Amino acid sequence: MAKARLNHLIVAAISRSIVAKSTIKILLSSLAISLCVSMIAVYFIEQYQKTQIEDSIKQLASTVESSARIAAFTNDITLSNEVAFGLLTNKTVKKVIIKSLTTENKWLVLSNLPATVSIDSSESKPYTKKLYSPFNKTEQVGTLDIWLAPDIVKQQAISYAKLSTLTLFIILLGITAVLIGVIYYSITKPIKSISDEIHAANLTTSTTFTTLSTPKHNKHDEIGRLVQDTNHLIKQLKNLADSEHKLRVRQEQSEQQLRMIFEKAGTGIVLMSNDLQLLSWNPAFVNMLGIQNALQVPDEKFYLNQIIANRSPLLSNSLLINRGLENLRTRQEAVSFVVELQQNQVKKSHKKHSWLEITLLAVDAQHIQGILNDVTSHKLAEIAALKQSEHDVLTNLYNRRGFEPRLNQLIKQEKNNEHIALLLIDLDGFKYVNDHFGHAAGDAVLIEVSRRLERTIRDDDLVARLGGDEFVVVLSHVKTYAKAGIVANKIIKSLSMPIPFENETLVIGASIGVVVHDQGNVNAATLLKQADESMYVAKQAGKSRFHLFNPSA
Repeated sequence: MAKARLNHLIVAAISRSIVAKSTIKILLSSLAISLCVSMIAVYFIEQYQKTQIEDSIKQLASTVESSARIAAFTNDITLSNEVAFGLLTNKTVKKVIIKSLTTENKWLVLSNLPATVSIDSSESKPYTKKLYSPFNKTEQVGTLDIWLAPDIVKQQAISYAKLSTLTLFIILLGITAVLIGVIYYSITKPIKSISDEIHAANLTTSTTFTTLSTPKHNKHDEIGRLVQDTNHLIKQLKNLADSEHKLRVRQEQSEQQLRMIFEKAGTGIVLMSNDLQLLSWNPAFVNMLGIQNALQVPDEKFYLNQIIANRSPLLSNSLLINRGLENLRTRQEAVSFVVELQQNQVKKSHKKHSWLEITLLAVDAQHIQGILNDVTSHKLAEIAALKQSEHDVLTNLYNRRGFEPRLNQLIKQEKNNEHIALLLIDLDGFKYVNDHFGHAAGDAVLIEVSRRLERTIRDDDLVARLGGDEFVVVLSHVKTYAKAGIVANKIIKSLSMPIPFENETLVIGASIGVVVHDQGNVNAATLLKQADESMYVAKQAGKSRFHLFNPSA
């Protein structure tokens, strides 16, 4: 498996490389050409070598021609054998026969060497040289027949052919190497560098376009022109990309209003008639209003204002919807308002109330589109911020800003036979605690005082810290002046009890100014002023006591 995978990787790498492919193709082509040329060369070289051997035999025969002529003329067997033995010393000569022509025109064999070698008819014909009289060149006196040794001739021819072929192959291989080098440096290498540069640029995903660099030695040839044309195409591509981007931006701008509507809708979208009858809606709208079961009633009409009223009977919601619908019809522009839904009517995860922002848009003359957004988190943040601004950070009681509106509200709700009593409390000895035990001790005293005041009053009474060591308590439903005095004494007694702090015991007191509201249109500021005057009287009288404001004094 590993070997097969390695082979696959090698093949894949070669198939992706123009250098490797061109080199392999040239090598294979050269090997094929070399093989063909070698086969042809072997044949022709073998034939050439045979011809050369035959020519050498002819030359050899010419060399001994004079001696053979004399031997044939004189019928000298000894001289004839010497000539034959001389020829047989050449390895390529297989057999020699020398004949003489007698006066009776008969052939006489003078030499037949070697005598042990016989010649069959299948062998090639001998080389025959006619022998003429030494005195008359036109008179034939004999013949010289020379047979070549075929095995030796063939072996020599093959050896020569192999050597020649090897030499030719080496030459072709050298030419191939030079050709590969020339093609590599002139063609494939520049093309590969251009390909690598284009691949590195990643024009399909890159938003930035860079032109290609022209190879150093190809500036004025076809490759240089190819680079120039490619750079021109890249520039055109960049221009097209820029144009497409600008077109997309313009398209996004034209669609921005519609997209903003859907983004603003968030989760709830509903299409309604002019009288707010629901025509179509998305699941988020249903979940937001908690009307999954209600909408399952067949053949029943549902109206947005009725659904809101069923889930929150607040009159303000109906007024907001009616006013928004009227503004939409009058101004023909989108209107938005926020409705409050009561607990357990929308999502059980809401602790107290939920708020929905409803945006109405006129689709056409007969239809209205509604977009609902849950703004509960924003409303809760506003409530938390308002609460923080109206409460004292240290004691978590109402501060002056939160106290006065609620005091005015209690004054307005006062009944004829029931009054409210305001107790303004100033701590005695608090400055001594701050100076001798530090501000941490002072803060601990203020916190403990606020808790003791809360335990002393009823749930429907009001307690606040106006600042410093000054507190105020408002008693509701007070029928007699004595009741206010009883509560004031309880407060004095409670605050006079020691307050433990670390390893110390802190002791303070309280001077209280009491005023009972029964004077008609008296506001919160007037009551506080009257209570302050009474508290001052209590301090002058010896502290740790209360004084009831007397309007006739």
